[in-house]
Amino acid sequence: MSKPAAPDEVLAAAARVVVMGDVHGEAMAVITALQAAARTGVTVILSVGDFGIGPWPGERKSFTKAIDRWLTRLGLWLFVTPGNHENYDRIDAAPRDESGAIYLGSQLRALPRGHRLTVGGRTVGSLGGAVSVDVGPRRQPGRTWWPQERILDSDIEALGSEPLDILITHEVPAAVPVESQLQVPPKIAASAHRGRELLDRAVATTRPQLVLSGHWHQRVTHTRTWDDGTTTRYEVLPEENRRFNSVVLDLTDLEGELVDLREWSRSLHRADRDSADVSEAR
Repeated sequence: MSKPAAPDEVLAAAARVVVMGDVHGEAMAVITALQAAARTGVTVILSVGDFGIGPWPGERKSFTKAIDRWLTRLGLWLFVTPGNHENYDRIDAAPRDESGAIYLGSQLRALPRGHRLTVGGRTVGSLGGAVSVDVGPRRQPGRTWWPQERILDSDIEALGSEPLDILITHEVPAAVPVESQLQVPPKIAASAHRGRELLDRAVATTRPQLVLSGHWHQRVTHTRTWDDGTTTRYEVLPEENRRFNSVVLDLTDLEGELVDLREWSRSLHRADRDSADVSEAR
């Protein structure tokens, strides 16, 4: 039996969303972002992956259960585009809700490869996955990394060819210039780049106005101009506890700058305080 989907009215009413970069199961990083989102009136959160869907070795309590309790308490919904640091056995075994999203909690969902949803009138696509370039003797298949992390041709086919407004990926498409300081074996590097090329194909097919990604632990903005003069803007978000890890996106104007969530929350708090001071002075 499928689980209830996120209420249509919540998704339809969203004028802004918060987009989270990699958090790797750091509960306080997520909770801080959720509290700031709630203060600013945002109810829908999108994650670009490496969220920390466990269980993982050494995990003392369920990270996702704790986050779902906070989501329920604050009245928020969170949708994760899974990365490479997720337990894919759990993801594959989890039930689906009525929309086809993967049920991780009452208000926490993971999105399958090629999933689409509508938020604030915008069509959003999800293409998770990436190759773990740090796989070695210390990483055990089915325990600390999962072969299902790789991006496949079938994932791109599942997304379809209909246009998108926003595409959420974990891996960064090959068209975006990112640099790694890691020494990666050639075979693993080639596999990772293959995934990036597949994402390029998805972007070229669906022509989203905006692509949001993580994985590379750096902040990058890039614009690609197509033959017909239209553009796609790419925004790569850094990892937890760094500026612009969690950002506010205005759905009415995707061309606008992303706003760092914590700074935006503080500025609104200051504005409310200043307004109250003026009222008291009168």
